[in-house]
Amino acid sequence: DCDGLTVAFGALLKTIGFTVLGRVISVKENPDQPVHIYPMVGLPKDNPRRWMALDATVEGSTPCWQYPGIAQVKDYLL
Repeated sequence: DCDGLTVAFGALLKTIGFTVLGRVISVKENPDQPVHIYPMVGLPKDNPRRWMALDATVEGSTPCWQYPGIAQVKDYLL
């Protein structure tokens, strides 16, 4: 599930020196209720200036893909 994968990916990426965020989102249908989390990896590794989503729990997602219909986002340093 999404929270377990975020923790696993985050731990693996941090082990090799990346900065990782957990992105928690809500959708337009219920903007005050968090419904999903996925890891965001900072690039480049030594001085992050951009963030790449790594959401592998949604079928068909690829690196950089983000959930459509996002209402609110909160990022947490892992």
